[in-house]
Amino acid sequence: MNNPRSGELSYPGKRSDRFIFKENYWYFKTREDLNIGPFRSLDDAKKKVKDYLDFVSLASSSALQSYFSYMYDLRNHY
Repeated sequence: MNNPRSGELSYPGKRSDRFIFKENYWYFKTREDLNIGPFRSLDDAKKKVKDYLDFVSLASSSALQSYFSYMYDLRNHY
């Protein structure tokens, strides 16, 4: 069984794998249920998770709102 993450009081349930291999490319899944990619290798996808987390932690709330709105629209379009 997995241990709670830092700041969590208990284990929240099953965590799915963050990385997905689909049609010869790698993607990573966000907490917002978005698949980010494609990347040519799993190593590339793992490296880009850090860039994504840096962006989310540093972006303004209005930039994040615009980004997530765009990503949800894009996901629902295809």
